[in-house]
Amino acid sequence: MLTKPLHILLVSQSLCTRLKSKHFQLRAMSTNINNNSGTFSKAVGQIPRGYYPINEGSATILYGREGEAFYNKVQVFNRDLSILVIKNFDLLRRQEHDDKEKARIEKKRRYAEEDTVIPEAKQVQDLNILEALSATGLRSVRYWKEIPNVRKIVANDIVPDAVDVIRRNLDYNDISHDKVVPHLADATEYMHRISAQKRAQQSKKTVDPEEFHVIDLDPYGGANPFLDSAVQCIGEGGLLCVTCTDMAVLSGQQPGACFAKYGSYPIRVKSCHEQALRILLGSIQHHCSRYGRYIVPLISLSIDFYVRVFVKVHTSQNEVKTVHQKYSNVVVCNNCENYHVQRFGDRLANHFGKCSECGSNQKISGPIWSAPIHDPTFINKCIQHVKDNTDKFTTHKRILGMLSVAAKELPDSPLYYMINSISSSLKMSVPPAHMIRSAILNAGYLYSQSHCKGEALKTNAPAQVLHDIFREYHITHCQDAKEVQEQQEQQEGEGKVRTVKNKYDIAAILLNKKSITAVDFTVRNDTKSGSKITGYSAFPPNPEDNWGPGKRARGHKRSRDEKNQDEAKPEAPESPESKQVKL
Repeated sequence: MLTKPLHILLVSQSLCTRLKSKHFQLRAMSTNINNNSGTFSKAVGQIPRGYYPINEGSATILYGREGEAFYNKVQVFNRDLSILVIKNFDLLRRQEHDDKEKARIEKKRRYAEEDTVIPEAKQVQDLNILEALSATGLRSVRYWKEIPNVRKIVANDIVPDAVDVIRRNLDYNDISHDKVVPHLADATEYMHRISAQKRAQQSKKTVDPEEFHVIDLDPYGGANPFLDSAVQCIGEGGLLCVTCTDMAVLSGQQPGACFAKYGSYPIRVKSCHEQALRILLGSIQHHCSRYGRYIVPLISLSIDFYVRVFVKVHTSQNEVKTVHQKYSNVVVCNNCENYHVQRFGDRLANHFGKCSECGSNQKISGPIWSAPIHDPTFINKCIQHVKDNTDKFTTHKRILGMLSVAAKELPDSPLYYMINSISSSLKMSVPPAHMIRSAILNAGYLYSQSHCKGEALKTNAPAQVLHDIFREYHITHCQDAKEVQEQQEQQEGEGKVRTVKNKYDIAAILLNKKSITAVDFTVRNDTKSGSKITGYSAFPPNPEDNWGPGKRARGHKRSRDEKNQDEAKPEAPESPESKQVKL
């Protein structure tokens, strides 16, 4: 017997049917996002609950629960810079290939007989890119959408959750998995496997092996575990992009750890950021030397809390035999930071005793890369590209500011001084930077800024000349110093000898030294800072609080048992096509 009116029952049944249908739709959507295939239908038109979009460049990714993959908005500059460098590297690579082919064909034509058919020039291959530590896949998505002439990208990660995120973001951006390949593997194992396949194919001399033209290493921490496999895997003349965020190790806070990881002993100096860059470059070259390869740095930058280098990798046994000339040890004073660079293979200089300026003890650090860390011609091409395409780079102002300073750095002056640090050693007020720069130029030496620090001073002037300049400023522009100078001149006139009462008073020791440099503070027009010339600052303030590395992703890595289970699964028989090297 009915207890409710018929129309109420009909409405209730209809509502239940609609709710059940909606429930199964949401369940199916959730399954599509979280299953192993990681597929997500963009045609749904709605972003599922628990996810939100992140727009960067021409890419949009879906970011879900915290810890499934690592995303850091601080690295927008890093990704913009990487896209810029890879674009210009590809242009350079194609130009070098065309020049080589023209020379080869011209040589054949010159020595060929009349009836000989001259082969046509080989076409350059489009880019194969490996992002060894992909996380969300954002970098790979941007590379595919914003870099022309890309054949294939492998977006690799060791965390299954991260690979699912990569698949989801590729589907959301309508990118085929054949073009950007989501790949689950240990990065070092994968690169070793690819390089082994490449060597095997080269030994057979059948076809040209497929190889990676660009390998991007952007780990959370140091890149040292991946360098050995990366320098083997990268193709001839390829571009290796390396990020290191373990600045506590590279900058001298943990010298023992740095020696164990990178093969160099750093010390705490004001120029620790450039020291970190040179230690990383030296470590990459050390790995390359084992396999008869050498590096050509294009751009090397210290940015925020990390260092980022872009180097070309070539093969030449003759170059490797002379690569030791690009390494140096550095002798640094404990107090006044006077330093001397002792290059490997050079005649031993007398710098290993007491400091020649203040008489303090000294420390030895190194070896570090002491050759140039930038290619100014390449940087200027990158600068022009940004100026022509400012709408395509979110951080174009900072890119222009930093690259403009880096392009003008003195190539033969490793490390730098800090104007405020020298002033502190002398216990004097900090002089205007343009006056110090003018005095250096007027004395016949060169100077440049450094992209690492706004107050940094790179110069080929010896420390004695710098101290003479600061001493002269102290005497001529400080009232107390003038009185001290008059008293000292009076004492000298009376035949009294100037003495320093405290041998540990570094300021008194340095100020009492006799100058040998004719100091001229006439201000020159060519001493303006880079930002005043370009209009863009290389050192903008942080846009937000806590602007630094984010939290490490807490995704689940495969255990050894899981790896063994995967290896134990029967494999399908390989076709002749599948035996080719697959990226």
